[in-house]
Amino acid sequence: DFTNQAKYYRGWGSLLDTYSWNLAGLFTQIINNDLFYELRLSTYNIEYKEGPSDYTRLGKSLNPTTFGFMRYDGYEDEPFDQFSPIIKNNVVSGDISLVGNLNWQWNTNNLLKTGFELRYNTYSEKESWRIPSFTDNETDWINRGLNETYHPLQFALYAQNKMEFESMILNIGLRFDYFDPNRMWFDKSNLYNLAVDPLYDVAKDPDLDQVDSLGHVKYSFENVLAKKRVAAKSYAMLSPRFGVSFPITENSLLHFNYGHYYQMPPLDQMFEFLYFRPVNLVEKIVAESILAAQQGRAPNHIASTDGDPERVVAVTNEPLKPQKTIMFEAGIKHNFGDVIVLDITAFYKDVFDQTDERVGLFDRLIRGYDPFTKQINANQSYAAFFSGDYGDSRGFEVSLRTLFNRYINMDVNYSFSRSTSGRASPKVIIYDANGNPTYQWDTEVNKRIPTERSFSRPHILRANIFLSYPESQESSILNTLLNGTSLSILYRFVSGQTFTYLLTTDAPDTYDNYRYPASHNVDLKVDKLIHLFDSHELTVYLQVTNLFNTKNLRSYGDVIFDANATKDYVETGKVSTVDAAGYDISWQNYYDKRRFYFGVKYSF
Repeated sequence: DFTNQAKYYRGWGSLLDTYSWNLAGLFTQIINNDLFYELRLSTYNIEYKEGPSDYTRLGKSLNPTTFGFMRYDGYEDEPFDQFSPIIKNNVVSGDISLVGNLNWQWNTNNLLKTGFELRYNTYSEKESWRIPSFTDNETDWINRGLNETYHPLQFALYAQNKMEFESMILNIGLRFDYFDPNRMWFDKSNLYNLAVDPLYDVAKDPDLDQVDSLGHVKYSFENVLAKKRVAAKSYAMLSPRFGVSFPITENSLLHFNYGHYYQMPPLDQMFEFLYFRPVNLVEKIVAESILAAQQGRAPNHIASTDGDPERVVAVTNEPLKPQKTIMFEAGIKHNFGDVIVLDITAFYKDVFDQTDERVGLFDRLIRGYDPFTKQINANQSYAAFFSGDYGDSRGFEVSLRTLFNRYINMDVNYSFSRSTSGRASPKVIIYDANGNPTYQWDTEVNKRIPTERSFSRPHILRANIFLSYPESQESSILNTLLNGTSLSILYRFVSGQTFTYLLTTDAPDTYDNYRYPASHNVDLKVDKLIHLFDSHELTVYLQVTNLFNTKNLRSYGDVIFDANATKDYVETGKVSTVDAAGYDISWQNYYDKRRFYFGVKYSF
């Protein structure tokens, strides 16, 4: 969504490359008719690379904006960039997994399944640099990460028994999970900025270059690396599982499931870290490096300004907890004459220890103690992710599947649900000189009212029709053309996202009182299977998305900076095609138009 900034500069932004591979091996041994086991060894690797394009130009504007945008000289008020910062990222993630299970039908009524899972994960931040637009030298960075690698460990044991009786089927299980982040992480600190050295003494720094006579540097990245680290907490968790189903008629079945589930925190949030050096400081560092090289000496340290020093701007204060979900569902399934199967299921999920995203620039901040002024620093802080938020999802789902024949099938699925989240984590944590925390919470409205999540869509309807041409050995032009041909048509109806718009007459706790229009979409896919020889086959397909070119609203305007965008849409239905400054944003108002995809697959 940065079309304006990149409009007249082809080298704006970055190129993203993704490289992935995986390998797996499965060993199965059948000991007897009632007992067998499986072992699976697998590994995968995904590498994300981000870097400048061949069209990137180095340079800077004469008058950068307040936020550092490099506009065209003489046109600083226009949202078009002449240069842009250079991003160099290289992150590798993957795992090595060994999974095994044993299945034993120990009598006619009981099937026991036990197993284990062992996963050696990898998260490697090889590179993380943001560099000013006037250089491509990584040592001249504005932002950087720690550029470290760690290997979270996961281990699980589980046992499940399936008991089949004439009147019911029972599934009872228990799972043990162990999660070790396997990383040394920064111990909790009361400092407002991890880049400071509390031992720095200005009285021993007569030239005020922020390096005292004992070698203590007031602000530096090396100060961060010197901070104490401790092993991140590991977790051991038990998860009971229970399920039951029993027939109520010859063609009807009731089913119920209950279980606890745990999910590992997102690795990029679990140990977040971002360091920042202001551009004017970097410019001075570059100039000093050039001068030192010319004079044949080591560069001198460049002092920061106390109001805007180099600093840590984001760091996870405490490694995140695994997310816990408690889920139950109940439903009924009915078979109508082996032609239609109807399944109706109601569900409820409770989620604990979520880590919600930050909202804006001043959310989930940590302020701390300044050892030089001997007081809380009220002007500087760093961002963090906090565990403890919660959510729930509830609703029901109706699924209808037809069994007409192998050539004509229709599936219909409708769900009504609502996913909400509530905030239990603070907005700001303030540490005093002794490390005692004080919490500042979000508004009272947000504290007591669960809000609908951005992905929550109460009504979702999917209908799919699948047609395939009947196989025929009869030789004819029609059979030759259509044999192996199938047609699939998918219709989707999805409710719109909620948003809030308050009138003066609305109660202060009014929330999520409006919703985007629902989206309607029809996709079509045609496949043609061609038998070549022996086991060699060729599949040709044509896929058309948004077949009827429906206009589905994505955004009604510049909701962040245009104060009238929401008002105009709610009160008059106007969809604004320009932003607050009057520039075209019509390309973001609606989702994709009709698209055609053509492909070929060769199998042997």
